[in-house]
Amino acid sequence: MISKEYRTIFNLKICEISGEPVPIHALHCLGNLLSLRAMNIDTIIAEAFNVREENIHDDLVITELEEWDSMAHMFFITKIEEQFGIDLSGDEIEKMRTVKDIKTILNGKNIS
Repeated sequence: MISKEYRTIFNLKICEISGEPVPIHALHCLGNLLSLRAMNIDTIIAEAFNVREENIHDDLVITELEEWDSMAHMFFITKIEEQFGIDLSGDEIEKMRTVKDIKTILNGKNIS
């Protein structure tokens, strides 16, 4: 259990996990890692484009979604990069037309 008591050492806020000091930013990273495990590409698509996960399939064309617009698309790309800790090139983003295309590109980066 994480202690609710925080200390400052060398201007770095820390708390203790199992008696060991852990920087607060490391806890944030741990939280991101845990959410990464729980979030898959279908969840990201559902969140970015306000669509139900059961309506997402490999042949779905992202730009044909009712909620698609350039801002939602940028949120989607940013969310993928943040969740999986990757950078997508312009060419990769351009090739992401269907859910299958997205999965193929992510598989090429060892993300399934």
